[in-house]
Amino acid sequence: MTGTARDLIAEARKSLGTGEYPAGSNSNYVVTWYNENVARIGRGPWCDMAVTMWGARAAISNIVGKFAYTVYHAQWFEKRGQWHEGAAGIRAGDVVFFDWGKSRRIGNIDHVGIVERVEGDEIHTIEGNSGDVCKRHVRDSTYICGYGRPAYATPAVVAPSGSPILKKDSTGDRVRALQRALNRAVYGALKV
Repeated sequence: MTGTARDLIAEARKSLGTGEYPAGSNSNYVVTWYNENVARIGRGPWCDMAVTMWGARAAISNIVGKFAYTVYHAQWFEKRGQWHEGAAGIRAGDVVFFDWGKSRRIGNIDHVGIVERVEGDEIHTIEGNSGDVCKRHVRDSTYICGYGRPAYATPAVVAPSGSPILKKDSTGDRVRALQRALNRAVYGALKV
């Protein structure tokens, strides 16, 4: 049985506050765990090692991946058909990839974390090796290259029975709500 997004988030929360010992060394228990359980690569940036460790501890490494290099990790999601460019539709449990240069090219990814929750335009993340510490951030879509959505055991959210389906020429409050959400998600200019 595959685990859930909640399992991954719970494991990530256990690492909050983890730093490097000594400071600036790229050395801590996350790096040690990775070297002992995945591959011996020595020290290095550990943001993706943290995601790998959280996935293993949540017993879902088969759907989260085992990586130390963010570019390979994003490419893995892409090859599995689980890659989503940008931030539209992002949700808790997604593995989020950042490109500080804003190119939105997988080859330029610099950093990775997991989504803890989404509130409107704010994406709340837990990220390892962020300023040499594992900590929470509130991000918008500015630097998000994309995200991988693991194939969790829990089913996708389904519209409740009797919910209207929006289609061409639909009108009303639900259409306006959808247009506002699309404008926020992609910084669009739909006339509401």
